[in-house]
Amino acid sequence: MKTQTSKFAVVTVMVLMALTSACGKKSKDEGSVGQARTARETGFANLPRQAFNGSAPGAITTSDQYASTFQEAVKALVSATVNPNEVGQVSNRNGVILYGDVQLDGAGNATTQSKMMLEIRDSYVGQTGADGKVIEAIRISMALSTNPSQRSYVRNGQAELFFADQYGWIRLKGTYDGSWFQGSEVEFQNSTVYQGASQGSAPRGGYLGGFYVQTCGFFRCQ
Repeated sequence: MKTQTSKFAVVTVMVLMALTSACGKKSKDEGSVGQARTARETGFANLPRQAFNGSAPGAITTSDQYASTFQEAVKALVSATVNPNEVGQVSNRNGVILYGDVQLDGAGNATTQSKMMLEIRDSYVGQTGADGKVIEAIRISMALSTNPSQRSYVRNGQAELFFADQYGWIRLKGTYDGSWFQGSEVEFQNSTVYQGASQGSAPRGGYLGGFYVQTCGFFRCQ
């Protein structure tokens, strides 16, 4: 009887230890994500996180039928600096926010002081990461490209803008009026892959979807 009691006690302790261990483990959502997700904001950290002239920020979106394609495109975009496995679910309606501070000269050309930022708000934002800090959105800030082969223009209701940093470039192409700057093309091409990527991994590129933003919330209207 004593032997059976001892065995029961041992089993009980083992079960309790297993339950305690399981409860103490963090989910993948929290445990594998850290501050490295914000690395691509270097140099433009003081870009206003509110749109110009008090207008609302814009968004990059796609229809629900392409939600899974959108998710993969977002992962491809951030893979220049972030492990795609550290990206949670991203809404195809309001998960990628678009900010801009585009200045025009007297001839209507965008100046080199112009810049933009994408803020990717995935399902991990607000949780506690592996480093013990609250996980923030992934931010990608870029200045207007100075590459001669990437010429930006803003005229006659049409605009094509190239933004670039050391990790790649993003192109916005669309139309504008007194209210909205919008289009169906947000193209990107990375020039690097994130640290720790498997050997032979190539920089990724593609299309995110369409975009919309208030004209005077993206451009500096006179």
